[in-house]
Amino acid sequence: MTKILMTGGGAPGAPGIIKCLTSSKNDYDLVVGDANNISSGRFLNKNFKKLPHSSSEKFIEKILNYSIKNHIDIIFPLVTKELFKFSNNKQLFKNKGIDIIVSDLKGLEIANNKSMLYQFLDNNKINVPKFRIIDNIKYLPKLVKELGYPKSRIVIKPSSSNGSRGVRILD
Repeated sequence: MTKILMTGGGAPGAPGIIKCLTSSKNDYDLVVGDANNISSGRFLNKNFKKLPHSSSEKFIEKILNYSIKNHIDIIFPLVTKELFKFSNNKQLFKNKGIDIIVSDLKGLEIANNKSMLYQFLDNNKINVPKFRIIDNIKYLPKLVKELGYPKSRIVIKPSSSNGSRGVRILD
């Protein structure tokens, strides 16, 4: 039986992933973990583990020790801030026989920074909407006009944020 520790049991995607894993014909023993003791995942799966917050200095150490002690085979992280820590320590876990479902660090850095992602896609000839990157708010009025505002709607998003935090639509 494959034992999986899913972190971020309160993340938006957690309920669907929990349902998929627990209803799978494969033989999974799922432990849902979260830093929040009353996250939604706690109530959607029989096994729950309160985990340290990703900002904890001992986050990796505690997850590794728990995983070894409880014979975890796979870690399935759902929290963006945890991904970087897990990616940096992927080999440490692998050396203990624990796989982590996480991309390599460079890919995470690109995917989680909207400016880097758009530049990467554009540089690789993948169509993206017109975009501009600014580092000072004083340039915003000029750049939104370059993008067609007020005739066209403009989306403003911070390069680094979670979900729709900081998104503004000018129309």
